[in-house]
Amino acid sequence: MPRTIWFFVIAFVFVLSACSGGEAVSNSITDIPSVTDVPVGQDESVAPPAEPTEALAALVNGEPITLAAFQGELRRQEARLADAGVIPADRAAFESSVLNSMIDQVLIEQAATVQGLTVTDEEVDTEIALNIELAGGEAAWQTWLEQNLFTPEEYRASIHSALLTAKIRDQVIATVPDAVEQVHARHILVSTQAEAQELYQQLLNGADFGELAFRYSLDVSTRELGGDLGWFAREQLTEPVVADTAFSLEPGQISEPVASRLGYHIIQTLERVDDRPLDESARAALFEMTFERWRQSLWEQATIERFIGG
Repeated sequence: MPRTIWFFVIAFVFVLSACSGGEAVSNSITDIPSVTDVPVGQDESVAPPAEPTEALAALVNGEPITLAAFQGELRRQEARLADAGVIPADRAAFESSVLNSMIDQVLIEQAATVQGLTVTDEEVDTEIALNIELAGGEAAWQTWLEQNLFTPEEYRASIHSALLTAKIRDQVIATVPDAVEQVHARHILVSTQAEAQELYQQLLNGADFGELAFRYSLDVSTRELGGDLGWFAREQLTEPVVADTAFSLEPGQISEPVASRLGYHIIQTLERVDDRPLDESARAALFEMTFERWRQSLWEQATIERFIGG
């Protein structure tokens, strides 16, 4: 089995995550433009090319994703899910997630181009040669391509994309330092503001924070530890309001209840260090969050037109 580039892992997880939900889109395909319908800034008096036009699935900052490319990726993702015994619960959401992953890749590659990053033919050749070797030879490799619905050209393009993504990811996460400001904090998570306010009052009256966390917190990952979140950098937590609150407190201080999408938190900061070294797991988590935020910024700045779904 050929080595799997991490790009495909990300794409596969992304599609799986959308199989049980997500924003619904229509299955119908209407008003699909073609490559030659896209304005290219040429004089209107110039006759359009005589070649057949090619339908589009999307335009990403003016760059087309063809309908044929989308349908090919859709078939591959369907086959991967079928191999895993998964049937998409929402077909429209599944198709939307596949298109989103393709848009995501175009945005990443556009950003890499702006940064002057490139992938050479030799780099692609080396990666493919390694995959052929791991597959057990040329015949086994061709069988793998057929089973995974790739033409050699499609797979070569996918390797190029994966290598380029890896290069810009390395550049983005290079900004993550070895040591950052960190706090050691704990919290109690409950479902209602009234309950949070009641527990907060108990803490003001001298109740033990750890005991209340153990008895009432909905955070199963921390409640048996008395709500202890451990040490973390501001960017590490998935709930920014919790991190922001913890960093706003002095050691020993307890916050009033704050709301997040999870519920209501009471937070106590225990310790703070301005330049605490990141351990391996914390740095890896910060790498991923840094890249994810950078990736989201590409979407926020992009002009994207979809021509499938609704």
